[in-house]
Amino acid sequence: MTIIKSFKVRDRHFTIVLDKGFYQAIENKYIDENGRLTQTLWGHQTFANKDLNECLKGVQNKVEMDYLIANGYTKAQAFVKVFNIDTNIVALEKVEELFA
Repeated sequence: MTIIKSFKVRDRHFTIVLDKGFYQAIENKYIDENGRLTQTLWGHQTFANKDLNECLKGVQNKVEMDYLIANGYTKAQAFVKVFNIDTNIVALEKVEELFA
């Protein structure tokens, strides 16, 4: 595993690593003072991707979703906003169903 860089989004800090051909973003809250993981993380939790930009994009989308939800948006509303989906009522209702 090779550490590539640090990445900060909305005051959340991530360490980007390259491991077995996949870039992974590990939120620093899961890394102890010795640089070891404090728990097992799965690929989707680390935004694992062979493309660094896609990994970073996944981090940004997740952090933005979390931020919006913490500020009063429903999951569906946050999803629609982050992924720039047409916000007509039919689309919003379908997204709401996904998160129900």
